[in-house]
Amino acid sequence: METCATLSQKVTELEQDKITQAWEILKLKKRVKKLEKKRKSKHSGLKRLKKDANAAEPIVFDDEE
Repeated sequence: METCATLSQKVTELEQDKITQAWEILKLKKRVKKLEKKRKSKHSGLKRLKKDANAAEPIVFDDEE
C-alpha cells in the first residue's frame, strides 16, 4: 500500500510539472512572438529612415571656378 501511495504522489507531482512546463512554454512562445514583431517593426522603421535620409540630403555641386 505504501508503494502505491508513493507512486500516486509521484504521478501527481509529474502531472504538476507537466502543467508548469506547458505554461512556461506558452509564456516563452508569446515572448518570442512579441520580440519578432518588435524586430520586424524596428527593421522596417530603419528602412524608412534610410530612405527618408537619402531623399533629404541636399545635392552639392563642386563648381568653384
